[in-house]
Amino acid sequence: MADDSFPNLRPVLSHYNKVGTSTENRTIAGNGRENLLKSKLIRPFRSNQHETDTVIAILGGLRDRGFLTDPAFANPWPKYHPASA
Repeated sequence: MADDSFPNLRPVLSHYNKVGTSTENRTIAGNGRENLLKSKLIRPFRSNQHETDTVIAILGGLRDRGFLTDPAFANPWPKYHPASA
């Protein structure tokens, strides 16, 4: 997560599957599942091992430097075209 409280994506997905975690030795200790401030609309998304592996594989592909730097996928607009970013 953004605050580096998890070492990688797998425990983050586990956290969201459980809709919170119980923390004892961090600055904000307590059971996140029972937090009275948590919206009742928040529910677990319940992914199994295969689905979790698939999500991790998909998200891992988003940082593929080979794809991101491949000229074949570069900006198609000429430098001074109005649509160029």
